[in-house]
Amino acid sequence: MTHSGGKPHTNVGDRGQRYEVRATGWPSKEQSVIGWATTIGAAVELSSSISKAPGCVATAIFDREKGMVVRGWRAKLFDPACRDLAHHFLQDEPTLMPRADELAAEIQQTVEDWITVERIET
Repeated sequence: MTHSGGKPHTNVGDRGQRYEVRATGWPSKEQSVIGWATTIGAAVELSSSISKAPGCVATAIFDREKGMVVRGWRAKLFDPACRDLAHHFLQDEPTLMPRADELAAEIQQTVEDWITVERIET
């Protein structure tokens, strides 16, 4: 039976596919099934792409044969000062403001990379 109570569809996209890719934060706040894949490599590729979506905070690859999550990713938490800086830079760009967390994470990663390089060179 379908989620709406009707007859099962015969053209379901997950038929025969072993891995289910799930995301949290995109396209909704709750965990959602994003798609399916036959191989772990294809599932990892889909998961990696989805993890870059604005708002996505976690992805998981569920092995339907084993009945368990086999891989997971969670967004790195960033320093609140980075979020403040992102909001400052985006204050005149209201259409980009929903991506402030993405920019904050990029700012933090850039600073951490810079510090790492400086430590190596000194």
